[in-house]
Amino acid sequence: MKKIGQKILDDAEIYVMKTAKSSPLDWFFELHQKEIMISANKLLKEYPDADKNVVLLSCWLHDLGHFKAKTLDQVDVVKPDHHLVGAKMAKKFLSKYKLPKDQVDKIINCILCHRGSEPYIPKTLEEKIVAVADTLSHFQSIFYLLFFKIYPKYSLDEFVVLQKAKLKRDWRDLSLLPKAQEMVENKYDFFLQMLDDYQKGTVD
Repeated sequence: MKKIGQKILDDAEIYVMKTAKSSPLDWFFELHQKEIMISANKLLKEYPDADKNVVLLSCWLHDLGHFKAKTLDQVDVVKPDHHLVGAKMAKKFLSKYKLPKDQVDKIINCILCHRGSEPYIPKTLEEKIVAVADTLSHFQSIFYLLFFKIYPKYSLDEFVVLQKAKLKRDWRDLSLLPKAQEMVENKYDFFLQMLDDYQKGTVD
């Protein structure tokens, strides 16, 4: 049986980037994949007992289900089940490599749990790192400023309300691994203060 090596990780990157080209948000996933890999590697340094290659391969494959959306109108349609669809796509991709079943199961579970929605709640260290890396990536780039590009129909006031709620959910989700909150506490405080100031009409 093979083990997860650099060849499989490289193949996963090529597969994901190629598949993403079919999505109307290919530019976003290129950014997101870059940031989630950065976040995962930071977390792996903080939690060295985790299976590094399981985490990295799971991060590459975690959002495959999103690519089923072929138009912007379909983005929100596929989102609720993208972890389920993505897990099936990942399993098919992994079947080419004759990996040990326990490793495949770990990767599939990481993908299923990355949204943190019932009944797929992260429990193992690897599952938590993938889920948190996904959220942590939002703080590593201009994610919170991209709303209007993805959802141009919303007003500025609606944007602030929705992004404030999203920001608070993200902060809550980072609590799975407290060290993750420490990494971005200043950014969280800044974004939240900026949105609060706008709502209070105190922006200078």
